[in-house]
Amino acid sequence: MDCNKSPFVDRQHTSLWRLLLIIGLMALGSQSTWAQQTGSINGTVVDPSGAGVPGADVVLTNDGTGATRQMLSSAQGYFNFTDLSAAHYSLQVTARGFETLKMSGLTLNVQQQMTVAPVLQLGTTT
Repeated sequence: MDCNKSPFVDRQHTSLWRLLLIIGLMALGSQSTWAQQTGSINGTVVDPSGAGVPGADVVLTNDGTGATRQMLSSAQGYFNFTDLSAAHYSLQVTARGFETLKMSGLTLNVQQQMTVAPVLQLGTTT
């Protein structure tokens, strides 16, 4: 045993590391709790035959706040809005050659991954 080391110092050092570990775990726990307070709304925009509609303009509106988020559907018609607060939402989908589709009454709950199925109808040509 080293005569210059006190057992008291070793216990203090160990206690300090334990305290830092506990604080770190608490911080990680609070971040994961925060992350669980959101949800997502996704789907695939399709035409009447079920084929994906690429490049459709998809606008999601929080009915309570009026805040909107917008994106274009992928080459397969897919879209995904993430990190959404639990709330009531409306969705509007537009694409060239199709009628505008409006979906309302979408109620997103905490941790929910909602999937919607927007089907666009062919538009009239003049």
